[in-house]
Amino acid sequence: MQALNVVAGGTLHQHVPDVTDLDHRPAQAPCEIAHDVTVSAGSPLHRITGHRRLHVNSVHHQAIDTLGDGLEIIARAPDGIVEALHAPANRFCLGVQWHAELLTHRAEHAPVVEALVHAAGRPALKLAA
Repeated sequence: MQALNVVAGGTLHQHVPDVTDLDHRPAQAPCEIAHDVTVSAGSPLHRITGHRRLHVNSVHHQAIDTLGDGLEIIARAPDGIVEALHAPANRFCLGVQWHAELLTHRAEHAPVVEALVHAAGRPALKLAA
């Protein structure tokens, strides 16, 4: 998600502890829950997971500062840190701050990975010559 934002012209907070007291890099195992995120109603993440609140892991020290062009914020942590975004103009472009692949044992996160696999398996769009 961070790389996607930077490629789109956005910027990052270089050290999250400088901007919030919520621990975004706790000592627990990355397959354990660190905090909740609130998901925007009707967003792709809401449609994929069926949830407006997700329990996520957290293993990062950087986060979105200025949002990149063409991106939309669709989830935030309780401290306001951006936790998910998407590019509405793209067929499938979803970025999450947490590691959903380490949380597939939780019913709400397996669909995030499944959606990525499904999107990757769809044929590319044919461009006009």
